[in-house]
Amino acid sequence: KVCVRIRPLLTTNSGNEEPPRAWTTSPTDDNTIIKLHSTTQQPQKKSWDSFPSTTTTTYKFDQVYGEKSTTQQIYNNVISDIIHSVCTQGRNGTVFTYGQTSTGKTYTMHGILVAAGRDLFRYCEDKERSVGEDFMRRVT
Repeated sequence: KVCVRIRPLLTTNSGNEEPPRAWTTSPTDDNTIIKLHSTTQQPQKKSWDSFPSTTTTTYKFDQVYGEKSTTQQIYNNVISDIIHSVCTQGRNGTVFTYGQTSTGKTYTMHGILVAAGRDLFRYCEDKERSVGEDFMRRVT
């Protein structure tokens, strides 16, 4: 799966003025992000009608998570199945993040690592109880 998360904007030191957005989620499709191209006048916050069609480009993904999404939602919807298959079927699993500096990769992955570690140990403990054997855990 290829998923995208749009992190919330950081607050600025220039008062209550919100910086212009470069990306937004589609109001009608959970799989689409919209790149807002630079214009002399930025669209008003949350006003879809003010985005001229000639100043946007859309991209489709398997899932798009907007500014209000949580890392736990992303984990539950995307990552938990990978962890489950690693623990119950012996498969390898990879979660890869890519993006520009300061786009929230470390923040998102920290939350995912905490949740994945919790679930990995829970699966191992459940298996140890049901089988009566100890499992070696190794993280690299």
